[in-house]
Amino acid sequence: MVLTLMKRISALFPDNWTVIAGVAFVNLLLAVIAFLKDVIFAGYFGTTAMADAVNMAFLLPDTIGGNLIGYVLGIAAVPHLSRIWAVGQSRQFMQAVAGLAVQCSLLLALFGLFLYLFEQQILGWFGYPDGAGTVRQLEQMFRLLLPCLVFMPLFAIGAAALQTLGSFYAPAFGPVIFNVFLLLGLVVSWASFASFELGGWIFSCSFFFGSGISAFYVWRRLIIEVRNKGSLPVGKRLSIADSLSSFKVLSPIYRDFGPLFLVILATQCLYMVERVLASRLETGTLAALSYAYRIAQFPNWVFIAALTSVILPAISRAADRSSAIEGVYRALRVTLGVMVPVAVFLCLARKPIITLLLGRGAFGPESISITCDLLAGYSLAVIGQAVSTVCLRYFLANGRMKKVVGIFSASILLSIVFDVCAIDRIGPAALGYGALLGWSVNAIWMIGLLIKESATRKVDA
Repeated sequence: MVLTLMKRISALFPDNWTVIAGVAFVNLLLAVIAFLKDVIFAGYFGTTAMADAVNMAFLLPDTIGGNLIGYVLGIAAVPHLSRIWAVGQSRQFMQAVAGLAVQCSLLLALFGLFLYLFEQQILGWFGYPDGAGTVRQLEQMFRLLLPCLVFMPLFAIGAAALQTLGSFYAPAFGPVIFNVFLLLGLVVSWASFASFELGGWIFSCSFFFGSGISAFYVWRRLIIEVRNKGSLPVGKRLSIADSLSSFKVLSPIYRDFGPLFLVILATQCLYMVERVLASRLETGTLAALSYAYRIAQFPNWVFIAALTSVILPAISRAADRSSAIEGVYRALRVTLGVMVPVAVFLCLARKPIITLLLGRGAFGPESISITCDLLAGYSLAVIGQAVSTVCLRYFLANGRMKKVVGIFSASILLSIVFDVCAIDRIGPAALGYGALLGWSVNAIWMIGLLIKESATRKVDA
């Protein structure tokens, strides 16, 4: 049934359903490598002061450069770039991509300079006052990783441009390269019995080179793809002056960036509130929340990420909005066909899954019980989250994000209110059920907005 639905989706999308499966396989490989990296990091650094210092060193570059600016740009840029490429303007396409990269890099470089100038005050806010035991090495690692503020958005922009061209494997493989570098750094540190101080340096260098090389990789692939599929002259360079003055060309991307940034920021607020509430419960609840969240998000990270990376360029360059809406409906049928059985399985089999993956050492019966309580709601919440993610791509592709921001803000506020009111009565499980409530309401609301949009298009036609 799922394969039949995925084949039907290829009627609109330029790549057949096997591309989605292929990208999902790369995402699965990424998940495995990232899991191994986390396990080895925990085994090597443990809960030492150096573990905290290493995490602190890459917290701001990773959060701001990767999870916020880079992630949002990597999605917001696709619709406009797709429309430019669809009319065969390869020169203008590369000018827009280069302009976005130069302007974003300059802005983040200035922000990085600000972080460098005020690093002592910033680190002090996070509990590392000047003179603390590991603060000197932390400052040095922090400075080393500041360029990653630029590398990560550069990767996201290059990946967005490649997706526009119908090249999906290189963008998916970039994070694999990054995490392989991190994994190798940890393996080298562990195998050589390096001290925690030296291991921290090795891991930081791995982070630096991994982010830089993954950015270089996607841009190299982008230049090759444009020359193969377009008419960009070999050796022809784009002037920096053109890149700096291309605000008018890039205005649709910046227009979409703001609302999408608010949507992502709202979801981050929910995650923050959940973690604050979990930290106030019994010892181990915060760790259990992290484990439950990762297990529940696994199908989203593997499959939905692959699906949405393929459908966004397709619906952005669809001949009309009716075709785009039909494509989204097909994607939703695929999403429900995959996510419903997977989510139900995760919910019903959560105890044996958690026991198999985590039930050893200090992770005893009590830890398993807390994680199971959290996963009960989280496992089912991913259905609504996946549906909302697919619908979001349609409204982003058509520049109709105003109502979407309101829907996400209201549904996430509903989750937060439920969490705060129910946490004392239900315990840790309230966080999972709060996510289930919020994402279910969000999905129903988004589908309703999509249906209304569809009806409007039929009337206009």
